[in-house]
Amino acid sequence: MKKLLFIVIGAFQSMIACGQFLSMVAGDTSKLEQHHYFNPPEHIERVGMGDPIEYNLDVNLDGFDDISVKCANSYGAMGFASNYITVRAIDSNEVCYASVDSSYCFNGYKPVYFTKLFNINDVITNELSYSQKEMIIDKELWVKNDTCTFKHENSGAKYVAVRVNSHGIRGLAWVSIELYPKNSNGYSADIRETGFKSITSSISGNILPSILVYPNPSKGFLNIDIPELKGNITVTIFDEGGNEILVKELHTKKTTLQLADGKYVMKVSDQDKIVLIKKIIVL
Repeated sequence: MKKLLFIVIGAFQSMIACGQFLSMVAGDTSKLEQHHYFNPPEHIERVGMGDPIEYNLDVNLDGFDDISVKCANSYGAMGFASNYITVRAIDSNEVCYASVDSSYCFNGYKPVYFTKLFNINDVITNELSYSQKEMIIDKELWVKNDTCTFKHENSGAKYVAVRVNSHGIRGLAWVSIELYPKNSNGYSADIRETGFKSITSSISGNILPSILVYPNPSKGFLNIDIPELKGNITVTIFDEGGNEILVKELHTKKTTLQLADGKYVMKVSDQDKIVLIKKIIVL
């Protein structure tokens, strides 16, 4: 068994070294591997001094959360409370950031990473600045009795850029987030839409148009039927921790795998093209 190396800098350098430059347009739904529209939107708002409100997002729809959006208490000087929206990368994914400032009184004097928000039709690339640090949606901090100044007024959808690098999947994603200034004291937000594009070649409808994986959930044995199997097809199984636990080349149209109880992600690839990503549950 081979442990996936989730080394952020190394992964980024290998993308560039291999010429795997990737770009996408904020809000553009064409040529996406995955697209999800929330109806109604997921509303994130902390009321009063209550517990933080947090919502996790699976941007590439592989069954594992990729980022977390949270509305919680933060404090400026003199302990004055405010509602901040923060974005945190989960696993080895990263969120695009605009700047970092170590001078802010925030979270025990830790540096504050400021999320970079895009407008619709802005170009997002994998060469921008990304980090796994928790990042705040830009808003100035203030001392007691000061007026909060918002850097992002509500003017339609903004987009958070995510670089995905987990469970054998790499790519870019955008998350549509609409911000609402709340009583001059922070933000609430609506999560409206997500789009994901793989760093590998696009999933093609002309390659393996029919792949059957059953039963799912399974009691230990998993069948994979590929009626039009041609060429080199590889199945890779990852566990919940991102460990690569099985790699198998398929040479027949029907294959049966045996797995222990747990939750898995199965990736089926044809050379450099990912043709299927599926969450598997074994009871």
